[in-house]
Amino acid sequence: MKTVTSKPGANDARGFSLLEMVIVLGIIGLILAAAAGLGGKMITVGKIKTTQARLLTLRAQLAAYQVLAGHYSTEWQGLLALAEKPRVTPVPGSANRGSSPAMPGKGSISTSFRARRNRR
Repeated sequence: MKTVTSKPGANDARGFSLLEMVIVLGIIGLILAAAAGLGGKMITVGKIKTTQARLLTLRAQLAAYQVLAGHYSTEWQGLLALAEKPRVTPVPGSANRGSSPAMPGKGSISTSFRARRNRR
């Protein structure tokens, strides 16, 4: 019968110990946690930049409206445009500029919003 002899120390280097695996997995976990934290911050910065760009666009659109119409829209015009689709192009200076929240024959703003909400 043949006997197989192995070299001394050959069985010691066959794999990683449990302690080595735990240390490596811990280091990988720390790296992933740091990357996730930085990624979340980048998303927040991106949202802030997007909001700033949208506000600049809105500012430019309001300035363009003011140049074309000669004035900024009144509160009533803005709320009425939200409540119902305008039927005609607004004429500068024709809006109800008083403090009354109602236009003749239209009812109050809150009535218009309630009517629109109930239609849905």
